[in-house]
Amino acid sequence: MDKASVLEDASNYIKELQGRVKELEGSSGTGRKNVQESVISINRSRLTTSDDEYPSSDGSGDPCKISPEIEVLMSGSSVLIRIQCQRKSSSVMKALTQVRNLGLSIISCSSMPFCMSTLLINIVAQIEDEFRITSTELVKHLQLAIEL
Repeated sequence: MDKASVLEDASNYIKELQGRVKELEGSSGTGRKNVQESVISINRSRLTTSDDEYPSSDGSGDPCKISPEIEVLMSGSSVLIRIQCQRKSSSVMKALTQVRNLGLSIISCSSMPFCMSTLLINIVAQIEDEFRITSTELVKHLQLAIEL
């Protein structure tokens, strides 16, 4: 075999693979540009206190409440959920329980404390057949569950 025939075979194989990719994208109903269905981020974290304009640094007085920041990314049957919320021992359990109750199968979860008062939670889940809500509704459900 000479170099020309090897290059020709390689070129033909690449064209065949490109045709197969187009065929698979057409049959699944989504192209590369439409893989990412939605990204939502609402309620940026804000510190609020009932008495003071600024929270005290020594920890006395009313504790600060951080509104959770939640981002949802849906791609095909996979869901990535990122949550930044107030550091409480029950936050992770509340988020995981709510995700499961909404009809998502949890693939993996990680949580990490950040500073003294913030918790970062990442959840990767798989959409099950009975999952019928939008990413906006998913964010709202998670927000309500974590804030309680």
